[in-house]
Amino acid sequence: LPAAEIVVGGGVRHAGDVEALASAGFDAVLVATALHTGALDPSAR
Repeated sequence: LPAAEIVVGGGVRHAGDVEALASAGFDAVLVATALHTGALDPSAR
């Protein structure tokens, strides 16, 4: 599906996970739990 966006969620523990998923070609990453637990800093980019 060329027009489909692929979103992954679950298992994100740190920024390196987000970077790896982006490098793997995912269009978006759900990070809600990682933000709530403090595993990710919302001000970091």
